[in-house]
Amino acid sequence: MHRKSIFWILLTISSFSGVFYFIENFDSAFPALTVNVKMNREMAIREAEKLSSKYNWGPEEYKSAITFDGNRNLQTFVELEGGGLDTFKMLYSDSIFFPYVWRVRHFQEQNPNEVSIWFTPEGLPYSFSQKLSENEPGSALSRDEAFKIAIASLKDEWFVDIGQYDLVDESEKVQPGGRVDHTFTYQLSNFQLGEDGYIKLRLTMQGDRLGELIHFAQVPEAYKRRFSEMRSANDTIAFSANIIIYLLYGLLGVMVSIFFLMRTRWILWRQAIIWGMIVGFFQVAVQLNFIPMMWMEYNTAISETSFMMEIIFSMLILFILQSTLYGLSFVAAESLTRKAFPNQIQFWKIWSPNIANSTTVLGQTLGGYLITGVFMFYAIAFYIFVTKNLNWWSPADTSYDPNLLAAYFPWLTSIGISLGAGFWEECLFRAVPLAGAALIGDRYGKRNLFIGIAFIFQAVVFGAAHANYPVQPAYARVVELMIPSFLFAYIYLRFGLLPGIIMHYSYDVAMISLQLFTADVPGIYFQRFMVVLFLFIPLWVILYFRFKSGKWIMELRKIKNSNWQVPPPPIENEEPVFYHYPQKKSVFFLRKNLIVVGVLGSLLWIFYGHSYVDQQSMEISKTDAIKIADEALTNFGFSPDSAWKMESRLNSVERQMDRFVWQEYGREAYLALRGKYLSSPSWEIRYRKYYGDVADRAEEYKCYVNYNGDKVNVWHQIPESRVGLSLSEKDARSLVLDHIKQVYEIDPLIFRELEANSFKKPNRLDWQFIYEDTTTYDLDKGQLRLTVALAGDHITGSFRSVFVPESWKRSEKEKESRWFPIELILGLSMTLSLAYVVVFGTISWSKKKFNTGLFKKILFLFIGIGLFQLWSGLPMQLFNFKTEQPYSDQLYQAIIMGALVLFLGSLLKAIIISSTKDMVAYGGNRIHKPVLWDGVFVGLFLVGGYAVINTLFPTLGSNLGNYSPLNEKVTLWGQLYASVSGYVNIVIGALSIVICLNVITKNWQNKIPIGILYTLLIGFSVISQNRGAFESIILFLFIGCSCSAIFLLLYIDFIRYNPSLIPVIFGTMNIVITITSGSSNLYAGHLIGACVCSIFIAGFSYLWYRLLDDS
Repeated sequence: MHRKSIFWILLTISSFSGVFYFIENFDSAFPALTVNVKMNREMAIREAEKLSSKYNWGPEEYKSAITFDGNRNLQTFVELEGGGLDTFKMLYSDSIFFPYVWRVRHFQEQNPNEVSIWFTPEGLPYSFSQKLSENEPGSALSRDEAFKIAIASLKDEWFVDIGQYDLVDESEKVQPGGRVDHTFTYQLSNFQLGEDGYIKLRLTMQGDRLGELIHFAQVPEAYKRRFSEMRSANDTIAFSANIIIYLLYGLLGVMVSIFFLMRTRWILWRQAIIWGMIVGFFQVAVQLNFIPMMWMEYNTAISETSFMMEIIFSMLILFILQSTLYGLSFVAAESLTRKAFPNQIQFWKIWSPNIANSTTVLGQTLGGYLITGVFMFYAIAFYIFVTKNLNWWSPADTSYDPNLLAAYFPWLTSIGISLGAGFWEECLFRAVPLAGAALIGDRYGKRNLFIGIAFIFQAVVFGAAHANYPVQPAYARVVELMIPSFLFAYIYLRFGLLPGIIMHYSYDVAMISLQLFTADVPGIYFQRFMVVLFLFIPLWVILYFRFKSGKWIMELRKIKNSNWQVPPPPIENEEPVFYHYPQKKSVFFLRKNLIVVGVLGSLLWIFYGHSYVDQQSMEISKTDAIKIADEALTNFGFSPDSAWKMESRLNSVERQMDRFVWQEYGREAYLALRGKYLSSPSWEIRYRKYYGDVADRAEEYKCYVNYNGDKVNVWHQIPESRVGLSLSEKDARSLVLDHIKQVYEIDPLIFRELEANSFKKPNRLDWQFIYEDTTTYDLDKGQLRLTVALAGDHITGSFRSVFVPESWKRSEKEKESRWFPIELILGLSMTLSLAYVVVFGTISWSKKKFNTGLFKKILFLFIGIGLFQLWSGLPMQLFNFKTEQPYSDQLYQAIIMGALVLFLGSLLKAIIISSTKDMVAYGGNRIHKPVLWDGVFVGLFLVGGYAVINTLFPTLGSNLGNYSPLNEKVTLWGQLYASVSGYVNIVIGALSIVICLNVITKNWQNKIPIGILYTLLIGFSVISQNRGAFESIILFLFIGCSCSAIFLLLYIDFIRYNPSLIPVIFGTMNIVITITSGSSNLYAGHLIGACVCSIFIAGFSYLWYRLLDDS
């Protein structure tokens, strides 16, 4: 950097002054919440053990997990609308409510019983909640008996003066095991936060024991919606920046740059990939560092081993993804920099002997550290100014977070996060756009102009990308970060990547580790030492090389980017990727054998391909459903005006209750309950508002119309603040029973009441009643339930459902977790197969060994199809919008994200299809020359095998059918798109698998065991798509091995010689399945649509076959 002493003196003074100003004025810029944390983790665990032992809570043999919880939702509400930061501080300083608490959890694997105990920061017992199995035995007390015991159980140690509270809610719940639980909810008297914010206390009697004492704060619904509306601007700005990052920085700046730089041999892979893995490792290490806190989220339905396996495998995937992301970004940034700025030092040589110990590298390193102090001054000065003069807002934070010390290595958090942010963001946000702009400017003779545009552009994008931080106004972070971004960019243009990375890294370390330097707890000095040690590693490296060489290098020679020489072109390996192999006569797949297996497959499909027989046909159209719904809503008392927006969709989703009945009671019980207590396809017609007061927009009217229109169910969602009556339990129950009799035409007295729950709203009292139906069908495990809800004296809706036992839910969860690692490995094998073809195709393209004409045709074809689908599927996108957020913002994000996804998907498909045309292998002339019909026969054989597999595996639920085309603007298009896209995806996958097998085994001439292992992975991946595959390990292994053997035989004796028939094989399978599905005629035009789809698939298969055959 600069050589003059005065520069370094002024920079050093400025830096240390900035740090001093930062320390002295931090609280003024970022008001901290001083929470007096006298209890540490060990104390909390000990006290929780004492209470559990005293009251006999939780499992006898348990493990402990602990966290320090903060109620950020309450904090933002109080700061913005509930009286301000001083009011929030008053809550805990006056012991009114403690938003920051220790929470200790006692749990045991595969035991539903557990307990959580909360303590105040000072160490006083505050709350507890015992979770008991629904089958845990207990008393069935009356309301008055339970209430008396609950009040008597408020021991002195809980510091509750019940006289300061008013009873506002009650509920009674009959558990399946016979125990009756009573809940009493109190509200702090004469105390309110802002508009409808209250402090509450909930007491739950579990049988004859107090099982829960919880202090909680009620944050009003209206505020939540206003806050969401306010935050939507932040999210939209950040979303826009992220789209730019994905397209301009990621796709063009990184991927396209690497593509063209590969052509000129300007890429240096090794160092970038190594550093990508190092940074990726630190990101994973940060996650693993907090495993002790992950136990707070552990589901005891699964084993601890399964839980750890999920974490480990998830971290493995995270490491692969992040290492790839970082590595590619570093490759592009360094290569573009080396090409665009010849006078800068070669980045990957900076820490080499006789370079690291140079005064130049020392100056850039020290400069990066010293400028950090200047930025620390800027951050404080900026926020002091905007908060005091412009009333900008950012939420306060605690001066110390004890969770920092929950990690195995607390110091690692700041180092790992900062390394990723500093290294990656400077490469992607600075180097890629600025170096790219310089090279484009060189091409057009306007270097300075392009750099100037990029200089401003990168600052705006960097600030906008951070706009989703919880600060207001929405553009606050954009303004805040633009000035630092200008300086970051200038330093990069002048000196390269090193000083900017160090500066960014150092600043983030300082901010993230700040609480480690303000905390006063045992062992904190070691944590500070480790932070400082890792913070100055670049400096330690320089000093190491300095003392190793014994001198400073005053002038560097021949290590600038201009001195780098493009390596000579590699000697082309004449050995092709796909090797020739001896011509052989087919052993099994002769023409006559193919005819036989085709007929066999057809017969198997006729006998076993019957998964569509129980599906219900939609007898009414969307238009009919809307008419029926409007009539029902009119009778309900609702007539929408122009302010209401009508939305519709068809619901046909299998739920857990459907699987429960099917698996436990069989097909007969399922069919008997379908349409009554279980799912059946139905239209959902909904009216909502997107304009007007955001709190009032919480109101919705929903109408569910079943498949033939003879059953209609209306549901009315009312804003929390709406004024209404406060009925007694008796009066509310009377209204509910009248509703049941009128709507369901059933004598309500045949139902057994299970729950009566009241919910105190600001201006009314709501009720919910749950009944059990014991007459319709006898379920010895679950329960048939009817739920009715009231808002004031207004019935808002009712629904019927099947209650699934807790034990069954836990068993299903345990099964899912047990197979998670296997599913992950199998899925990864398929993903890597596709990734190989994409990478190989891209490399071939960079070497100009790629059919770009075909690529463009396929790309534009899929983009055109995708755009039409984006338009046709827009109603379903609109249905998922939120009424508390601006409609225009959501529409903008939906369209842009949809367009981005379809473009990237089309791009990948076009690369794969164009690549496979030249990557498939042929073995020369065969004695039996393949024809298109051979592929048809093999397809019939495989579809028959598919039917047999589905029959062998246990059926875990009914096949509800695919009604999704009815949610499209054009139903026929919905059918066609689903069929064609599914077909294209499976053919791409099959071609990729064949190509990978060719490469691994050199067309089955070498490394045969690896090829067999790969085939086994693919075989098991295919059968794992069946939901019943994991029910029996023996069946899973048998069918998986059998399928793999068939696939291997097909590959060895047929497919590797005739890969052009792959589209025909899977086209045949698709047509058979589509026609069979269409024959069930689930909706008007279903069969006709299936025939049209089959014609398109047949044509597509033939064209794809000819494309591959011509190669």
